[in-house]
Amino acid sequence: MTGCSPKMRYEIYRAKDPELNIVVEYPAGWIVQEHKDPKAGYVNVLFIENNPRKSFRPVIGIMAKKASSLKDPAWTSQAFSRAIVRTRLKLSPAKVLSERAVMIAGVPANQTVVSFHAQEKLYTPDARSIAVKEKMAVFKRDDVFYVLRFEAGPEDYPLYEKAYRRAAKTLQMIR
Repeated sequence: MTGCSPKMRYEIYRAKDPELNIVVEYPAGWIVQEHKDPKAGYVNVLFIENNPRKSFRPVIGIMAKKASSLKDPAWTSQAFSRAIVRTRLKLSPAKVLSERAVMIAGVPANQTVVSFHAQEKLYTPDARSIAVKEKMAVFKRDDVFYVLRFEAGPEDYPLYEKAYRRAAKTLQMIR
């Protein structure tokens, strides 16, 4: 799939790992990768556009991180969100474009849009820096922080931002 259209199709993803604990819709045909890092205290799933000709593909990701795995487990969703944003702001030039409260899976969340520069191709000597836009929403449920994020280059962001909104709208907890 090389672009979004009004007729974009979606598939339903149900987490295999019970710690991720989600069901969500994602663009049909995208690559799905679930990963768990018990030492770091998180599990995530990435939905990656399946277009091998692109060196920087749009990604929708959902991470679940145990609050108890943090140095300060008493963090709020807003504090956790701002910590993530601070890491993005180190990728100069970077800028916070917007921040607002939203509802995700029936829970209040902080949604932030950030622009920064990233490597077009990871782990290659000829990689060039490209502009990236990322939208992320952070919320906490029980002892778990969830981060729903969408990242794309400038030409793909407007095409696939609708897929992020669909994921935000359809994200549900399994139990």
